[in-house]
Amino acid sequence: MPQALNTRYTFGILMDVTTIKLQKCTKRKLDALRKETESYDSVVERLVAMAKREHLKAALIAGYSDPEQKKIMEEWDGVTGDGWK
Repeated sequence: MPQALNTRYTFGILMDVTTIKLQKCTKRKLDALRKETESYDSVVERLVAMAKREHLKAALIAGYSDPEQKKIMEEWDGVTGDGWK
């Protein structure tokens, strides 16, 4: 059975709203992360943003740790805005 999709307007913007099921323990964990007036949607958005930052951080660390990438970066270190040093 497909999930019901509710449509509502918030501040004049068409918003698609859906319902998800959470275990009570998961909801309590979200409550612990939630600021006093923060919506659950905002909490989830914040967690997604944190996960993306961690993923990008790991990718950057891996890139800077790769010897081939390090060689390329060292080659570019000598470049200034107006040409080679």
